[in-house]
Amino acid sequence: MFKDVFTRVGRDIWQLQYYYDIIWPGNYFLTNQLFVQAKFLECQTELYGKNKIDLMLHDPERWFSMFRHRFMSPSLRCLSQCSNGHFYAVCRHANLTSIPNGLGSWVNTLYLEGNMITQLDSTSLSNMPDLTNVDLGDNRISSIEDGTFHNLHSLREVSLRGNNLTVIRSNTFNISSSQLKYLDISSNNIADIDRDSFLSVSSLEVLKLDQNKLETISQGVFDNLHNLSLLTISDNPFNCTCDLLYLTDWYVKVAFVPERSFSSDIAEIGCAPFLNETELYDWMQEQTVTCNPVIPPSDRPKPSSVIVVLVGVCAAAITSLVLGFIYKFRLEILVLIYTKTGVKIFDRNDSNGKKRKHLTLLYLSVAWIGSLF
Repeated sequence: MFKDVFTRVGRDIWQLQYYYDIIWPGNYFLTNQLFVQAKFLECQTELYGKNKIDLMLHDPERWFSMFRHRFMSPSLRCLSQCSNGHFYAVCRHANLTSIPNGLGSWVNTLYLEGNMITQLDSTSLSNMPDLTNVDLGDNRISSIEDGTFHNLHSLREVSLRGNNLTVIRSNTFNISSSQLKYLDISSNNIADIDRDSFLSVSSLEVLKLDQNKLETISQGVFDNLHNLSLLTISDNPFNCTCDLLYLTDWYVKVAFVPERSFSSDIAEIGCAPFLNETELYDWMQEQTVTCNPVIPPSDRPKPSSVIVVLVGVCAAAITSLVLGFIYKFRLEILVLIYTKTGVKIFDRNDSNGKKRKHLTLLYLSVAWIGSLF
């Protein structure tokens, strides 16, 4: 029935070619649920391909742009568009501080660039289980709660470029049955990436880490990315130390594998300024022989354990010296005890000749020891 009504209403305005490319407003526009039904109908039936129907009164694009930031709730600041059965929600530059709750579960691609979002919690995207692409670039995101992307089984592309992220934890991109192909976390303030950060996204083909604050790369962090074809990692303040040899060794292993297409800007990386911006590749050629095997950070002894070991070694050394001194001067010590306390260490009447000999030596040494003390 709704389809018939929709068709009759639209028959008179098919000629409005101008509205064919207009992106429709959010799913609660004018609180009219029929708008949502119309969207599904327009995308899934033979009506798609004809001109979009004008459900607004006059020049909807201009009206929407003028009032959406001032008067509309967050969910209404997003424009919706349908193309070949794929639903888009466009929320660019809408002064949003969080992801709107009103976005429907049918959304496949979500554009949220240029807003003021500061964090992502585990429920931010939970109402969009069919999400395949999400662009959160140029926001203010500084933290991503574990589990934010966990149940997005169809997710293929994520962009978080131009935010304020400082660390990537092991569970940040923990995606169950991941199909993620593209991950852009460039132009952030990332200084640390856990070695298991990409363990559950082995399907990654493109990874962008350039323009961050990375000084080194944890050993093993890229080992699971067998499908990676592009890695950008330049414009980071890398310290060319032995720990960074993992990155160069990994690059050599994957860059020259037959039948594998891989490109990266690793060869263009420059060391930190205190090394006169030496290129990483040149530094690697000079240092490979002198560097010891890289020890993963998790396997390195903690400072507290190092102190305990040093104290134990010093105590053992001092104890050994004291015992050695006592053993070497044991006779003199026995004489000193006898002269000061009168305690006889050996029995005069002992039939053991060895002990009598020691006793005799004690008496003979009294005069000499007495002169010392």
